[in-house]
Amino acid sequence: MENYHTKDLSLAAALFAIGRKFVGLSPNGDGRSFDFNFKNESACEVSARAFWSGALRINALEYSNALRTLKDI
Repeated sequence: MENYHTKDLSLAAALFAIGRKFVGLSPNGDGRSFDFNFKNESACEVSARAFWSGALRINALEYSNALRTLKDI
């Protein structure tokens, strides 16, 4: 099973908030930023499509906490 990678903090926070398994950061190809990595690429892709279409339901407090957590990493 492949990992899902995103450099978008808001999407990463949404995935984190809904319980997708965060596995760490990896350097992005530009040398200045990092990608957020999650297990189960196919489940994350479905969640990402739902997030970008506005269909993903997220608890506001969990989303806010996820943003803070990921910013602190």
